[in-house]
Amino acid sequence: MKTAVLIGASGLIGNFLLYDLLAESSYQKVIILVRKLLPIEHYKLTQVVTDFADENILKANIIGDDLFICTGTTIKKAGSKEAFKAIDWHLPFSIAQVAKQNSIQKVLLVSASGANEKSLFFYGRIKGFLENSLQKLNLPQLIIFRPSLLLGNRKEKRLAEKIFQKIFFAISFLFIGKLKKYKGIEAQQVAKKMNEIAQSSSNQKVIFFENNDLFQK
Repeated sequence: MKTAVLIGASGLIGNFLLYDLLAESSYQKVIILVRKLLPIEHYKLTQVVTDFADENILKANIIGDDLFICTGTTIKKAGSKEAFKAIDWHLPFSIAQVAKQNSIQKVLLVSASGANEKSLFFYGRIKGFLENSLQKLNLPQLIIFRPSLLLGNRKEKRLAEKIFQKIFFAISFLFIGKLKKYKGIEAQQVAKKMNEIAQSSSNQKVIFFENNDLFQK
């Protein structure tokens, strides 16, 4: 019986993933680190409230077998590029460092389609920088998921994202073959894939799942 640790349980993917992990028979315990308590109770669930600044709290609670990192924001919500970088790079990197110290065997990260340190877009560069930084940590196993535009209803309002969701949904029939990697994907599907992959075994140290790998077969 395993223990899962989830960061980002209040987010679009993270919230779906939380319920999948609680329903997964191979986990006897699910630990989530949150900025404020979520309105859910479950016999497997332990909620740890933290601002993620206290390293002692992180070290004491990022303990288990599989770590799921589903953090993420937008530059607009963060307020600046530096604040965005702190949330989308520094925070998950720090968490992964603690995971290595605590001998967590699998780190499963939500990145993004087009992640590349040399990307023309700041968002893609930061995601690529994070991926490369985590690979240099030499974790026991790192599994990176690169979804395209996420479909689903967020608790927070993101007007631009909502507009793009509607556009992508309307033209989804065009995303076939090589274009499938750009097709919008339901956040719930990404969550299910993450849980599914966490239960599988592989000798590969670093594994990437591109957007077209995430759709239900």
